[in-house]
Amino acid sequence: SLNKLSEPQEHFDLKPAGSDSKHTVNDISITAMTVPHRKHSEIVVGLANGAIGQVHLDGGKEQDAGEKNVKPLQDTWSSHEGPITSIQASCHDGFDLLLSTSVDGSVRMWSPEHCQFPLLEMDCYDDYVLDAKWHPVHPACFAVADANGNLDLWDLNSDFEKQVWRMDPNEGEVAKADRDRHPTAYNKLAWSPDGKRLVGGTAEGHVRMFTVAKDVYTSKPDGTARFHDRIATLHEEYKQQHRAG
Repeated sequence: SLNKLSEPQEHFDLKPAGSDSKHTVNDISITAMTVPHRKHSEIVVGLANGAIGQVHLDGGKEQDAGEKNVKPLQDTWSSHEGPITSIQASCHDGFDLLLSTSVDGSVRMWSPEHCQFPLLEMDCYDDYVLDAKWHPVHPACFAVADANGNLDLWDLNSDFEKQVWRMDPNEGEVAKADRDRHPTAYNKLAWSPDGKRLVGGTAEGHVRMFTVAKDVYTSKPDGTARFHDRIATLHEEYKQQHRAG
């Protein structure tokens, strides 16, 4: 019912797991959040201190007497060297992956199974990275926007280190026509459900929609299996590095 949207159905404060419940709840500034695919009782949050944490909504053991609206932040791990600007869970079955972006100029991919270090670090940006969104159809593809106005498409089946397409805000007819009227640094992105269009919004309130080339957003017949293999390789490398450390 739409009537339920008039006010929150539940609210709670977060505290670090294991902290003394008798003390005031530590300040936790949430800057981004996502709900993992098919895990509706869990929320993953990005924090202003660059950390990522998990909140389990249906647990009862974490509720202390007199603090029923306080829940601990589980499995918190340091992820970035600055505030997190976005975090999103993959929407594809079989891929328990998270993308995070930060003012530290990086995009990182995580597995909640191995959350102490990222599976993949993309530290190739010169300015704040403002948003990243998984493609709704192609499991290995995602879009990234940075504060320089660049809009990138990544395909992890093709390359782990470089985007496959970039829209430079200082090039092209659109840029020439709109450079003075409409700032082109997109701080929020959204895909259409079919993955054929990408929308970018700016802090000034401007919205632009892009039509994406079919060969970019369409996964090849073996694309899903190939991405599974590439993620499995990253997991194995992670385990070897962790053991070596």
